[in-house]
Amino acid sequence: MAYLNRILLLCAALAISGVTVISASAPAMAQPADAKTKAAALKSFKAGKKAFDAGDYETALTHYQEADRIYPGASPKHKIAVCLDKLGRVKDALGAYKAFAESNPGAKYAARVKDAKERVTALEEQLAAMPGKVTIVIEPAEAEGLAVTVDGNPAEGMELELAGGDHTIMVEAAGMEQVTREITVEPGEAQEVSITLAPSEDAPPPPPPAEEESDVHQGMLIGGLVSAGVAVVGYGILTAFGVMAMGSKGDFEDTPTEELADDAESQALIADVGLIIGGVGTVAAAILIPMAFMMGGEGDDEGADAAMPQLLPIVGPEGAGMAATWTF
Repeated sequence: MAYLNRILLLCAALAISGVTVISASAPAMAQPADAKTKAAALKSFKAGKKAFDAGDYETALTHYQEADRIYPGASPKHKIAVCLDKLGRVKDALGAYKAFAESNPGAKYAARVKDAKERVTALEEQLAAMPGKVTIVIEPAEAEGLAVTVDGNPAEGMELELAGGDHTIMVEAAGMEQVTREITVEPGEAQEVSITLAPSEDAPPPPPPAEEESDVHQGMLIGGLVSAGVAVVGYGILTAFGVMAMGSKGDFEDTPTEELADDAESQALIADVGLIIGGVGTVAAAILIPMAFMMGGEGDDEGADAAMPQLLPIVGPEGAGMAATWTF
């Protein structure tokens, strides 16, 4: 009886274990795709085939990628690789062919897998031979004497096509530190290399900017020249009316009349006004013009040693004028 009970307990334990294993593994079993999902994937695949047959590989690629997203499979993966190959996207096509071949599509796709592997080899060789595009951006771009070399050879422009691998870019410019940059070029890839130049410690300091004449200097010079002109006009009036006054005075002495006396007095008065105008203009010019020249020559040794004009008024009993002297 005890033996029979042991047998029954053992059978019960085995039964419970079997149910547990079946229950645990049932959720892990792959669930087959429903008919609706397959139909959607098939619709995209057929749309891709139609575009592919029409030579529209870009549209075909979009539909095949959508089909593979909805219901992943070997056939859309293969078509994706072929579309990329047709479009000349070498690197993308290479990756797609590898993805298809490594998906273990089964004996049904053996021929396609073989072709895919052959294209992988060919595309790898093609990619290795493709140059990479390198754009060099230099700051400041207007640096004087700018020179760029790549692997010791002068660069032709700032947009280069270089073979895949390591390269050395060297940039030089007048008064700037030399910059050397090591880069790695990936075949078929584009990259930008930015280089900023810094002033060289051994470079001489840049010359100071030329000083422009100040508004005050220009104003004083113009004012002095105008004053000199006014002085000339004043002395001209003095001379003309002084001569006339002397003539009227002589006539009055020969024939004293009230009219000649008035003329002589008026002419003498105008001559006096001319004298005042000439004297004021002379003084102003004598002050403003030398000061303008002195301000223009500040900070310049040669300017300090240059001849400086000095205008001096001359006033006498028979007239007035202006004299200029220079100090060397």
